[in-house]
Amino acid sequence: MTSAPPSTTADKDTLFRRIVVTLCALAVFRIGQWIPLPGLDLAALGHSQELLAVGSPRAMTSIMALGIAPLLTALILAESAMCASMRLRRWAATPAGHARLWRAAIVGALVLASLQAYGVASSLATIPGLVVAPGWQFYAGTVTSFLGATLIVVLLASWITTHGIAPGIWVLFGAIQAEAFIQPLLAQLPLLAMGALSPENFLGNVALRFAVLAAATAVLATLVKARPPLSDALELIWTPLVAGLVVSLSVGALLILQRLLFPAGSLDITAQFAADIYL
Repeated sequence: MTSAPPSTTADKDTLFRRIVVTLCALAVFRIGQWIPLPGLDLAALGHSQELLAVGSPRAMTSIMALGIAPLLTALILAESAMCASMRLRRWAATPAGHARLWRAAIVGALVLASLQAYGVASSLATIPGLVVAPGWQFYAGTVTSFLGATLIVVLLASWITTHGIAPGIWVLFGAIQAEAFIQPLLAQLPLLAMGALSPENFLGNVALRFAVLAAATAVLATLVKARPPLSDALELIWTPLVAGLVVSLSVGALLILQRLLFPAGSLDITAQFAADIYL
């Protein structure tokens, strides 16, 4: 019997440790989604018709309600700026430039988070009985909570990047997208069993979701196989965002076309699918 080479064993241990680190970081992010914002009446939270009408009350009122949106938006703005200026891209490719750009993205994410926090607090304050004591204390608590949560996202992303299996922001993005892909389908299964949802609408929803996944895969395959290369590995991660934007614009065009071709009151399958995919 021959034992495994030391290098192979060390590689396996390193991979296992990186997987554990990534899973722990995702668990911390998930736990944050269960912590409510300060100043809310938890008893009234589950009975708020305003929140139930637009989504999950828990997800919309947790300290992680913004998720990675502030940081991802700041990174998208930075990527757009680099697309517009090759000089900026060359500067960002240097270690010093990359570090300064990352710090600038963090500052931008905090600014965006504070603005979004004020908007969320203003919306929650208008729901009767939800906020225990509306006032500047509630606004300050909401802004502080969202700023702290955004810093936690930054730390988790950095932790995963350094000690995990892949760039942290994209691991978090992938986990959120996987949940958004599967959870609505699972939530519709009881409705399908009770007959409240037709099999056609359910299958259409499944087909549209897999179309989004297929579009992302097709764009990624095109970029990988292109000769000369159209992009490098670090830029290919933007493919899901581009594919999602293309699909969203396509669905919007279909909705406009259907409204033009069919009178009001006709069977609006496209609108039903579009509503289902964004549940």
